[in-house]
Amino acid sequence: MPDQEKTPSKNSVACDIPPRLWLIASVIGAGAFLAMMDSTVINLAVGQIDSKFPLRSDTMSIDDRVGSSGLWSELFPKLSPGTLTVSSYLLAMAVSLPLTGWLGNRFGNASLWVITLVTFLGGSIMCAVAPDAVVLIAGRIVQGLSAGIMIPAGQALLGRMAGPRQLGRIMGSVGFAVALGPALGPAIGGWLVETFSWRWIFWLNMPVGALALVGSFLLSVNEPKQADYDARFDARGYLLLATGLLLALTGAIIVQEPNHMALAAGMIAVGTVTLVCFFKRTPSCGGCLVDPSLMEVACFRAGFFASGLTAMNMYGGLLFLSVFFETQTGLGLSQIGGLLFSMGIGAALALPVCGMLCDRFGAGAVLLSGSGLLLINTVALMFSENGSFIMLAILSAVRGAGLALTQMPAVTGAYVSVDNGRMGDAATLINLVQRAGACIGVAVIATLTAWGGLPDMLWGLVFLLLLAVAMTLPAVQMMRAENRVGSVRL
Repeated sequence: MPDQEKTPSKNSVACDIPPRLWLIASVIGAGAFLAMMDSTVINLAVGQIDSKFPLRSDTMSIDDRVGSSGLWSELFPKLSPGTLTVSSYLLAMAVSLPLTGWLGNRFGNASLWVITLVTFLGGSIMCAVAPDAVVLIAGRIVQGLSAGIMIPAGQALLGRMAGPRQLGRIMGSVGFAVALGPALGPAIGGWLVETFSWRWIFWLNMPVGALALVGSFLLSVNEPKQADYDARFDARGYLLLATGLLLALTGAIIVQEPNHMALAAGMIAVGTVTLVCFFKRTPSCGGCLVDPSLMEVACFRAGFFASGLTAMNMYGGLLFLSVFFETQTGLGLSQIGGLLFSMGIGAALALPVCGMLCDRFGAGAVLLSGSGLLLINTVALMFSENGSFIMLAILSAVRGAGLALTQMPAVTGAYVSVDNGRMGDAATLINLVQRAGACIGVAVIATLTAWGGLPDMLWGLVFLLLLAVAMTLPAVQMMRAENRVGSVRL
């Protein structure tokens, strides 16, 4: 029954996890780290990319390559090549994510993970050697399409390999990589841009990806055998979901253009209606692309919405802080990278504590406390434009801890509430809302900060403040669900 939630018994004892399973989790976590790091690593390189590949130039531009004779730069002057390298990656991830469940069931999540890691590295090479903006953006799309499948495929693989009393800790280890990647991305990217070139951002993927690939073969990563899967591809479901995502998220990007507000609003409205139609569908067979009935599970539903809001806060916040620190503090790229790195350190230190807190008090209570911490931190940032580097580093670390205390309990509470047979669908839906939230967060922050100046910076902080307040709603819902069926344990 869809409304039955699977939760470990309060008296269950956590069983030991074999070392080989930890190693496999590390390999899959390395792939997830690369994919998530690449979603933000380019943030501090946007200016350098725009200088290298301007919308208009005496040699070659986007208009020349797409044959628009200046139409692109006239219609969308704010959507520069640098901005498109960020948004195209997130859009591509959102579009490919719905395919994960069906492809994983049909061909196996282990094989799917290896293939997508290889194509991700291929996209990285395209970006590193790109002679112009079109090839660079095409490479980012290849990266995004691969990453969108690689992350949930790895999570579904681990979900099927781990036992029910191992699942929370294993997912937490991958969640650590997923949370750390976006936080460290701007720090690593800023250092590479200032020391070498933006192209080294993509070359960096090669050694880490190669090690993960070799590790997967040495460990003979495979998943438990399952019955043959012969369900037909749900073309109607994919059409609804992909179209809705593309329209809604593209509209969220175009909204940055003041002259196209009506077009953007129309795309967002039509996309939202299309997505509602998808989730209202009642699957009539086992071949449904993504099972919307998971949303009937109260704890999963709370984790789903909390994951989306956390992604909006994380990605929108990373872009906002990159702009805020650069325009309001006068710091160099290396110093800004150090501040964003401290955010990753805060998340890394908080995640182990988060696991213990979830085990003791439940995921909903930890999610609520993390929302409160983000709320306080955002208020403090409103008065920090003249603060010292040490103070800004502390605020960044606290923000990282707050994001960890929201992201991990949201995901863990959602996964533990469903049975292993639907783990692929659960991973797809959670990653889908995270990628959609990331796109929306980046688009809103980019719009609010497009004109520069402290008042507009304050509008960005108000947006982050509202997100922190909104996260308390699914946190309360998760707490109520836990009280009904028993606390969700790691």
